[in-house]
Amino acid sequence: MQLEEIAQGKGSDTDFLKNIKQFVLQSVEEFKTHNIKIDRSKLGECPECGGNIIKGKVDYGCSNWRASDGGCKVVLRSNINGRWISPYMIKTLLEKKTIGPYEFPGQKPELAKIILENKDDSWQLIVKASRKTKKNKSKNSLGQCPACGGDIILSPKAFGCANWKESDGGCRFKIWKTIAKREIHLDEAKILIETGSTDILTGFHSKKGNTFDARLILKTNNANLPETAFKFQ
Repeated sequence: MQLEEIAQGKGSDTDFLKNIKQFVLQSVEEFKTHNIKIDRSKLGECPECGGNIIKGKVDYGCSNWRASDGGCKVVLRSNINGRWISPYMIKTLLEKKTIGPYEFPGQKPELAKIILENKDDSWQLIVKASRKTKKNKSKNSLGQCPACGGDIILSPKAFGCANWKESDGGCRFKIWKTIAKREIHLDEAKILIETGSTDILTGFHSKKGNTFDARLILKTNNANLPETAFKFQ
């Protein structure tokens, strides 16, 4: 609103910059006086030392990694052969030591279990071929989930992964049917799933009611999960 007033010659750019500076200084002081909590929710018990397995910036690891806490070196990968390993999958692995089978498109074996195993004095996630035969894709599948390789199916509000149940991996990938007050058509969702980007789409609406054009892209978030985002090019 202030920028609009400045553009119309009704506002002061000096006052605007002064207010911005004051806001930033106040925000910095608030951060200095408050403890910022980072989510370190326990996913399960460390198979090596009994500590807590938590999600790091990229992979999963033991919370006792500091030398003062024992220097535990257990690290479990969040991606195996292109397949995203969700927190729910890690939780199940810590409890049962095996999950799956899952598909590994373009890899051998294509259908395999994931096993938590102590190999060469190091706890690792091992891909082991399954005796089960590869399932045919569901007739209702719109494509392969870019997060876990499962089927993308149609729900009332979104194009989402069929592996949303915790027992199937708890995948949370989805593309909302309506984004910025614009309906996302089936063919657009399919292109986004297959290529990671749509062509420039028109008819999006901002919170202020202005229309804008943009591409939809798949961008990895802090949880290593692909999510939709705008690209203004």
